[in-house]
Formats: sequence, C-alpha cells, structure tokens
Amino acid sequence: MYCKISGHDYKVSRDVRSYVKEYSCNNCKKELPTNSKGDLYRINTKI
Repeated sequence: MYCKISGHDYKVSRDVRSYVKEYSCNNCKKELPTNSKGDLYRINTKI
C-alpha cells in the first residue's frame, strides 16, 4: 500500500552482468531487472 501512495524506492540488489542489474524496492520487496539499455522492465512470471 505504501508504494501505491509514495512510489517505489528501488535500490540495486545485485549485479547480474556488467550491463544488467537487479533492483528491489525497500518497501514492498518487488524486484525488477534492467535490460541491456539500462531500462527497468517487468518480468512476466505467468506461464
């Protein structure tokens, strides 16, 4: 609920490759990686 009001607070959680990083929100623990261009994107976990 906090992130819906004030927005996510993303910090780098790990470096996957030199050009890909994984970010996680300090509040809700949502994780998003970056693509090779450095843009955050959402992974679709549904199969």
